[in-house]
Amino acid sequence: MKRLLYIVCLFFTFEVSAQELRIAGECDYKINKKQNFCFSLEWRNKLEEEVSNYSFFRVDYSRKLNKHFKVKLTNRFSFENNKLENTQLRSTVDMIYKPHLSLDDGEISNRLRFQQKIKDWNETTYQLRERIKFSYDLNKYVTPYVSAELLYTFHCEDNYQSRVSLGSCFEIGEVTLELYYKSEMIPAYRTVLFNHIFGSVWKF
Repeated sequence: MKRLLYIVCLFFTFEVSAQELRIAGECDYKINKKQNFCFSLEWRNKLEEEVSNYSFFRVDYSRKLNKHFKVKLTNRFSFENNKLENTQLRSTVDMIYKPHLSLDDGEISNRLRFQQKIKDWNETTYQLRERIKFSYDLNKYVTPYVSAELLYTFHCEDNYQSRVSLGSCFEIGEVTLELYYKSEMIPAYRTVLFNHIFGSVWKF
């Protein structure tokens, strides 16, 4: 029982943007040193739309192939609360690469993701996403990071999106606090929309 409590971590996420409010909880189970299983629940409230409340259920499995490569499989199901409408099933395959750096306290990672979305069980879209992230340990308490991501949607007129994130993790005793800001650029017909997200994560 002590081992089970040791390898289960809880995450609580809070995000605010111009469009929606998000609250999530996550349970992370380490099967062994190479394999990991995760389950999460999330609630979102779209502040500016009539259809406002959504629930998300996500499960993922990851495995380290070696000290540089990791593969991750994820399934996420979402629906409009109270009606079970506007459903979406998202399946992703991630290949994550962490090269060796000459900086002792720095880390860089490259994530390549193939993503499939099935909306209302009849509309399917495919995306290819690549994210590069760099983090640096200032000391044993503070680790800032920056990341940039490019998203390409197949068979879509406005098929490119981008996302930039800035944040930092703080070690406070047995608790890890993460604060971050995300800026999303979403092309629309003859214009570009920007979404700004501020959030925090508490890890116990």
